[in-house]
Amino acid sequence: MYFGNKKLNPKWKIHYEVQYRNYNVIVDLEQLLLRIGLGYTFNDGKNNLLMGYGYILSENYLRDIEQKNINK
Repeated sequence: MYFGNKKLNPKWKIHYEVQYRNYNVIVDLEQLLLRIGLGYTFNDGKNNLLMGYGYILSENYLRDIEQKNINK
């Protein structure tokens, strides 16, 4: 997992994250999450509004067989 924030100025920031989830250590992908958002701080730094986008790729195994069901 990786999470980050980049402050553009005192009011605006960018939030980003990557989550890679798998089976068998690093061999088999189970889920990949990519998210990014733009945040705005108001009320003298007391409140923050974040709007963004998330991409989620899931590759789950079908029950009792060695085939994956890919959901995008």
